[in-house]
Amino acid sequence: MNFGPSEMGLVFMVCGFIMAAAQAGVVGRFIGRVGEMPMLSLGFGLMGIALILLMTTRTMTFILLYVVLFALGMAALNPGLASLVSKRSGKHAGAALGLQSAANSLGQAAGPVVGSLIFTWDIHLPYLLTAVPLIITAIIMGRKSLAGK
Repeated sequence: MNFGPSEMGLVFMVCGFIMAAAQAGVVGRFIGRVGEMPMLSLGFGLMGIALILLMTTRTMTFILLYVVLFALGMAALNPGLASLVSKRSGKHAGAALGLQSAANSLGQAAGPVVGSLIFTWDIHLPYLLTAVPLIITAIIMGRKSLAGK
């Protein structure tokens, strides 16, 4: 898309601002009201949909709009995962959260490398290979959370 530093900076700035604002203002209250599973389902779903939508556009306006959706999904996902892990691990919450953090770090380190390799085969393949499992996970978790009520 021939983005330079200012365009990429804008995308990352919008993403970071939306994540911070959503986590500070909405996510904590939402988890308290509906629980972790619906929040995680929403987060996975928003991220998957946003990735598919990002493949369809070439205009900065829509890119920013879809990045907002992605950032809202991320904002829902991170605290929801931490809350669910700590609640379900009982006395071993510290160890479980440490493992979650290690898995997150591994993904952040390996993701760009693997994504770049896949990107060389097809520009849309990394998005699809990420979006499809996210959406499937969102559907499964959404059904489980609805069945539990």
